[in-house]
Amino acid sequence: MRSMALALVLSTGAVLTPTHVTTVHLPGHRLRCQDISYVYHGVYYMSDASNRRVDRIAVRTGQALSPLGNGLFSGPAGCRQFDFSREGPQGLFAQNHTLWVGDGSSVLRAFDLRTGQLLASVSTGGQFRADEIAGNHQAVLVTNPDDSSPFLTLVSQSTKQILRKIVLPGVTSYEQPQWNPITQQWFVNVFSQTGSPDGAVAVLARNGDLVRMIPTPGCNPGGLALNLRDRTMALGCDFGQASLIMSWDGTVLHALPDAAGTDEVWPVRGFFLFGSFQSGACVVVSRDGITVASVPSAHGGIGFHACAGAWLGHTLRAFVPGLPGVAIWDLN
Repeated sequence: MRSMALALVLSTGAVLTPTHVTTVHLPGHRLRCQDISYVYHGVYYMSDASNRRVDRIAVRTGQALSPLGNGLFSGPAGCRQFDFSREGPQGLFAQNHTLWVGDGSSVLRAFDLRTGQLLASVSTGGQFRADEIAGNHQAVLVTNPDDSSPFLTLVSQSTKQILRKIVLPGVTSYEQPQWNPITQQWFVNVFSQTGSPDGAVAVLARNGDLVRMIPTPGCNPGGLALNLRDRTMALGCDFGQASLIMSWDGTVLHALPDAAGTDEVWPVRGFFLFGSFQSGACVVVSRDGITVASVPSAHGGIGFHACAGAWLGHTLRAFVPGLPGVAIWDLN
């Protein structure tokens, strides 16, 4: 089925056409309050605050798997009033067979993906949610964006102990961080800061020391994804503001009005997937800034702001959550 899907022409002349495969209807409450979508080792993960769990779907078969942390998380909290400061689960990051999950009680939780068991619950010491997460093989970096003095926390992957709390002066809120394995630095989206109302990307050394700030003009960045091949980064910008592809030195390469109002940005080979809450669609953009498809979330995109995907051979499979469930689309 291709209803409501938009097929566009690639800069190479090829056509990327979305085909609806199925919608996975998950048990429990409708998905009004959900956060990050994530794919790791053949499984799609989604932060499902409506049902206080992390949902899992097999990428290849589309089969719903047993959730993680069922009932453990803080839940919707004020989500329906657009207050996400205590909502959980939130950000997701997977590595070394461990899934790290932010929760609304300023707790970072770690699960063993081989057994599904909770390994650790690490308090970051804030009053509100532990939110977005990135990591390398030694540590994870998690944001606390809603505290009166927003901060970052470095946590050891092996010991699950806090290594350092980081407060950057003038920052009013954080969004998505990423680890850059080429520069060996953390890139962290700063939604806004004193003297820079459009936000920035904070570049931190491995130990968390601030190296520099990269201004993000007209953006207020939420989502962040890195393209290591081109040494570029895709930024999901706030409502009414075109998302951006920038070089790591701060040069704006492409403005993306089709992907305006984006929270999560998910990288797959050759493309970025923008979870646009403004359009209610998962907007697929090539690494050279060409919109190649726009795949709607189920039921008009209410509450939608995240999507993720993976390649199955020559097919890009996208997972797009909406109120009734997670829609699966194949793009060829």
